[in-house]
Amino acid sequence: MKKQKLVHPHLLLFGKCNDPQRLDQLPFPFTYVGEIRQEKKIRELYQLSDAFITAALNENLSYMIMEAMACGCPVITYAAGGNPEAVLHQQNGYVAELGKPASLAEGIHWVFDNDIDQLSKAARNHMLSHFSEKEVGKAYHSLYQQVLARIMPR
Repeated sequence: MKKQKLVHPHLLLFGKCNDPQRLDQLPFPFTYVGEIRQEKKIRELYQLSDAFITAALNENLSYMIMEAMACGCPVITYAAGGNPEAVLHQQNGYVAELGKPASLAEGIHWVFDNDIDQLSKAARNHMLSHFSEKEVGKAYHSLYQQVLARIMPR
């Protein structure tokens, strides 16, 4: 059981930042790599990370969360929109109470106090079993069949 204690965190930040100078106010060492558009590099960054944290308060079903989990990266997020469908609380990540930073912080500690390897495997397996092209295709096919059965009964 691999536990990754959160002793000396180093944040790896990527994506668009409207005010990069505000990052200097962070209380942790960090590396900001900016926006990444190459799929391979994005995948490498997720795979280098112990966890992915997003504090977005408004989400449908975050593509970033799905990418991170597909790369085997446990996720800490708020219970916004469809995020709890992807992140199963304390099974493949942590779902914090919406808009409560203390709950998000609790999630960060929870992930690092538990078996990162197991959480990583669970994250990837959940993406493959519920959100792969094949599984999404099956779900759409089933939905179409249900709709057709309603509008064109036999």
